[in-house]
Amino acid sequence: MRLPLKYQVALAPALIIVLLVALIVYLQYELNAIRAENEAVREWTRVVETAGAAVGGAVNLDQVAGYIDWTRRTDAGNVAALEDFHFRYLDQYRDLRQTLAYPGYWDRLSDESRRFIEAIDQDIRYAEPLDTDRARIALAELIPRLEEVQSSFLAKRRYAFTEYYRNVNRLTSSLGVVATITLVAGVLIAVIASLWTMRTTRRRLQRLAQEAGAVCELREPGSTSLVFGRDELEDLAACMQNMTRRLVDVVGSEKLLEGAEEERRRIAMDIHDQTLADITSLMREARALSEVKGLDETSRRRLAGLAQGLEELTGDMRRVIDDLHPQTLEILGLGAALRSHLEKRLGGEGQPAFYLNIDREGERRLTPFARLGLYRILVEAAHNVVRHAAATRYEIDGRLQDDTLVLTLEDNGRGMRVEEVRGQGRGILNIERRARAIGAEVSWGRSRFSQGTRLEVRVPLTATTPADHPRQAHG
Repeated sequence: MRLPLKYQVALAPALIIVLLVALIVYLQYELNAIRAENEAVREWTRVVETAGAAVGGAVNLDQVAGYIDWTRRTDAGNVAALEDFHFRYLDQYRDLRQTLAYPGYWDRLSDESRRFIEAIDQDIRYAEPLDTDRARIALAELIPRLEEVQSSFLAKRRYAFTEYYRNVNRLTSSLGVVATITLVAGVLIAVIASLWTMRTTRRRLQRLAQEAGAVCELREPGSTSLVFGRDELEDLAACMQNMTRRLVDVVGSEKLLEGAEEERRRIAMDIHDQTLADITSLMREARALSEVKGLDETSRRRLAGLAQGLEELTGDMRRVIDDLHPQTLEILGLGAALRSHLEKRLGGEGQPAFYLNIDREGERRLTPFARLGLYRILVEAAHNVVRHAAATRYEIDGRLQDDTLVLTLEDNGRGMRVEEVRGQGRGILNIERRARAIGAEVSWGRSRFSQGTRLEVRVPLTATTPADHPRQAHG
């Protein structure tokens, strides 16, 4: 399956973007891991600080208990000092309990350490009267345990620091390797995708340039085009300019023919309404004068001859009017108008037989200008057959194929080479010019008879609602 051009152009950038996104995802994943380890190191730092505070709190509590015990022995009457030491003991105890209750610290203690601290708490808790000996004995057991816990946490923090920096170094190294690999792979993929896109696009542009060149040079599409030695886009631009000029010429020819046909119609109407009416009136007047009584025989014969000449002139004028603009074409249609012309002008003794068959539905869908153009083309071709082909039979057939009306004229004459006779007269040029004016295609070939020529005219039809018209033969 061939990718559309826009996807081919976007392929290389898309692959690079995919690689960059993958690199960013990998980097984000590693950074998240490093961030988690960094947070763990920071948490261990807080835990170690808490462990140090717990050891310090236990030592301070032991000192306050010692002060209370010493004051009782040496200065028992100093009630104010004892009361102050009692309050200090209570504050130190609360601070120690709060320090030990820190979740990061308490949760990392072993179950045995937690049970030991909870048991010691019963001995050091402040109560009236305060048993300082019991509290100091308990604190003497608690402080070494807390120092042991602090040492354990310090070792774990050092291990977390070591792992953190090791992973940072690993990430730095791996990131450099991955970035290098991604860069090299991206460059290779971009080069390969760009070369493939350039090759594919160039091949398609060359094919398009060849087909456009064939159209510009009026050759069959697919044949080898001229090599201009320039960029394909410049060739296409030149072909577009050439086709634009040809299109302007065709449109100009169409407008010129439309104007000419309109002028012919106007002249034909003027001749019919004025000149022909005047001649008919003169003919009737001459006949009326030839029948006047008392007129000598010579004058009578001369007036009768004048009336006969005027009648013949009337017939000639009607033929001229029909040549200028066939009225039967507008009234009866293409098939009937062709049949009438062929029977009147090309029929009779010694003339080749003809067969005429045009699809009514296809004829109905023709525009008036296309109908008139086809009439002129087929009349011109039929006259050429009668004058030059030495044929005994010719056939005109019109068939509807999808949205195209295909008209063919075939004869059994001696045939011809279009290239050889193209410059010998204007018949073929007129046919091709009229065909281009109505947007039709003309082709010449061998007849289906044993010999002779085939003319084919393909006319694209305008979009209309099909009607139920049967295919009818006109001859």
